[in-house]
Amino acid sequence: MRLARDRRWDRGVMLAAVAVVVLTGCDNKPAANAPGNTTPGDPTPRQQADEFLRKLGDGTVSPAQFTATFQSAITRSKDPAADAREYIDQFRGANFVISEEATFGDFLVVRGRVEAPKYKEAFSLRMVKLADGYKADWLHRSGRMGLNIKSPADPDLAAAQDTARNFVDLILGGDVRLAQALMTPAWRTKLAGPTALDTKDGLDYSPGFLTQTMRSWKGDATGYSVSKAELNAAKDEATITFEFDVPNGAKVPYAVKTVKATGQWLVASFDQRIAP
Repeated sequence: MRLARDRRWDRGVMLAAVAVVVLTGCDNKPAANAPGNTTPGDPTPRQQADEFLRKLGDGTVSPAQFTATFQSAITRSKDPAADAREYIDQFRGANFVISEEATFGDFLVVRGRVEAPKYKEAFSLRMVKLADGYKADWLHRSGRMGLNIKSPADPDLAAAQDTARNFVDLILGGDVRLAQALMTPAWRTKLAGPTALDTKDGLDYSPGFLTQTMRSWKGDATGYSVSKAELNAAKDEATITFEFDVPNGAKVPYAVKTVKATGQWLVASFDQRIAP
């Protein structure tokens, strides 16, 4: 498994730009020290990420290295540990090339290219520093990822934008079902109320019907950029404006509204904006 520092993207591999991330970890209390504050001799946050990606490619990462919140996001059956192992296995044999790095609060985010025997895509990894060490709080791969998108200086806005980027990444070229973990429960229920079977399974929405709806959002978009990121005065709501690239060369604006609840940022709406 190979790790490399920032390099230019292979244009033949990625046709367009995209990305998004939700700040979770509310189930695990972050450590007092931010990622940039380490004890002399301890691995740096970047070294922690490099080591995690190395083990991920080697297939030696364990579900215990995920936060409980992320394990919940990738659970599909009544056997969460098996679901986590299956998720890890999709990265077995992969090489990672990091092209972007950002820190805010107790979080470190790296993005880049992942190359495996059966695919070449983008990836996003968010790690959080907890009392018992660093854990992966989000991890996905997608056929689309935004490039050269500046992380805001305000840590709350940076976290909100990261969530929005992960959401858009998955909408345009990834696992739409996984993107549902980045949505507020109220919005999911509004878009796709639960069937009797969903209710029996303890769900308040229908993953199947919601997946169908979300797949239509991509349209013919081939990529995106971020044109604006705004945070309200209370720092619990942010709007990230994306511009989707479409084949005729036009830019179609979409507003992704994110809200902070119980310590994490989630997407509350995704709306096309009318050009002035």
